[in-house]
Amino acid sequence: KEAVKIPAGIFQGNVSITSIKFEAGSQLTTIEARAFEGCEGLTSIVLPAKLTEIPDYAFKNASNLAEVSFESGSVVSSIGMEDFSNAAALKSIDSYSIRTVGQGAFDGCMSLNYVHLPGLVAVGNYAFKGCSGISSMSFSEDLSSIGSYAFSGTRINEVYLYDCEDLTMGRNAFADNPNLEKVVLPDGLDVVPDYAFYGDTGLKSLTIGTSTALSETEEIGEYAFCGCTGLTSVVLYNVRIVGSNAFMNCTSLTAIDMYYPNPNGEDFSIASEAFPKATASQKITMKGYDGEVEEYANSRSYTFVTLYTMHTITLKSNKERVEVKFSPASTTAGKTVTATVTPKSGYVLKSIDGTGVTDMKLSKNGASSQEFTFTMPDTNITVTATTVAKDSAMSGDLGFELKADMGKQPQVDGNNLTYDSSGSSSCSNFYALVPQTAGAVVKPPQIPFTIS
Repeated sequence: KEAVKIPAGIFQGNVSITSIKFEAGSQLTTIEARAFEGCEGLTSIVLPAKLTEIPDYAFKNASNLAEVSFESGSVVSSIGMEDFSNAAALKSIDSYSIRTVGQGAFDGCMSLNYVHLPGLVAVGNYAFKGCSGISSMSFSEDLSSIGSYAFSGTRINEVYLYDCEDLTMGRNAFADNPNLEKVVLPDGLDVVPDYAFYGDTGLKSLTIGTSTALSETEEIGEYAFCGCTGLTSVVLYNVRIVGSNAFMNCTSLTAIDMYYPNPNGEDFSIASEAFPKATASQKITMKGYDGEVEEYANSRSYTFVTLYTMHTITLKSNKERVEVKFSPASTTAGKTVTATVTPKSGYVLKSIDGTGVTDMKLSKNGASSQEFTFTMPDTNITVTATTVAKDSAMSGDLGFELKADMGKQPQVDGNNLTYDSSGSSSCSNFYALVPQTAGAVVKPPQIPFTIS
C-alpha cells in the first residue's frame, strides 16, 4: 500500500539521495517537518498533486536542489518555515495553488531567479531575503501581508502593489535592493514601515496616492526611504506623519510635494530630520499648503511653493503722481499685504482702496510716504490710489469740512477735524482726514497749511 505520509526527519542528512519521484496518481498528502533537511545530494523533486502543504524545514540546506515542480492539479497551499532556506542551487518556484510562504522559506536561495505564485496572500518574515537572483515578481491583488525583510536583498526592479487593498508590511520589507526603480503602493496601506525601502539606491521617484483618490497611507516610518540616493522626487497625498530620517541621505532629492489637506492640525507632523537639508549642491523645492509645511521648508532652507491659489494685485494710479509698492506683490487669501505709498513732489494722497478689501488701514505715517495694510481677499484685486496737487489740498479742495476750534485738543468726528492752536493764529503739520471710502478705512498724510 502506498504511503500517504512521509514521517518527520526520515531522510534528514541523507546525502546519497539525488532525486525523488512519485508514481502517477500518488496519494501522498503529507510530508512532515525536516523530512529531507540536509539532503545535499538531492537535485530535483516533483511533488504530487494531493500534497496539501510543505512543512517547516522540509528541504532546508538541500544545497544542490535545483528543481522543484508540482504535479498538474496540485493543491499544495503553503510553504512552511525555512522550507528551502539555503537551497543555493534552486532556480525557480512556480505554483498557482500556494497561498502562504512561511518565515525564511527561501532565505539565501541566491540562484532563485523565477518566482511565479499568483495566488499568494501572505509572505512571512525573511521569506525571500538574500535571493539576489530575483529581478521581477508579480503580486496578487489578494496579497494582504508582507513580513519584515521578506524581499530584502533581492534585485526586484519594480514593486507594484496598488491593487492590494488591505495590505500590511513589515520593516525592511524591500530594503537593500539596488535595482528597485519603481514603487507603486496601495491606497489601503496605513503605514509605510520603518526601513521598508532603506538603501534602495536605484529608486528614482515615489508617489503615494493621487489627486482624485487620497491614499489611506497616513504615516511613513523612520528611515523608510533613507539612503535612496537615486530618488529625485517625492509626491505624498494624505500623508500626515513623516518619521525621523525617513528620507535622509537621499542625495539626489530635489522636489517634495506634500498634499495633506490640513497641514495645521495637531495630527500633522514632519520630523525635523525627515528630509535632507538643502545645500549649495542640493537645492530642494517643497510644495504644500501654508502653515507647518512652509515652516518646515524654511527650516530646511528649501524653496517653498504654496498649493493655495495665488492672487495678484493690480495697481490703478497715475504713476507720474504717486508710486505704490506692494509686499508681497501676490499672495494667498488671508495673508497681510503692505502697500507703501510715496507721492511725487507736489502731490499728496487723497484716498486708497481695493476691490473686495474691507480692512485697509494706515500702519505707518512717514514724512514722505505712508504704509497701509490690508488682508488679501480670496480673489485677484485692483488697488486704486488717488492723489491731488498739494496746493489744491491746502486750499481745501479735498471734499471735507475743516474746522479750527481754538481752546481744544485735536478731535476727529466723522469727516470733521477740530484742532487746538493754543492761542496761536497759525499752525503747521495739520492732519487731515479723507472721507471714508466704502470698504476701506484711510488716514491720509500730513498736510502743512495755515489757519488764520
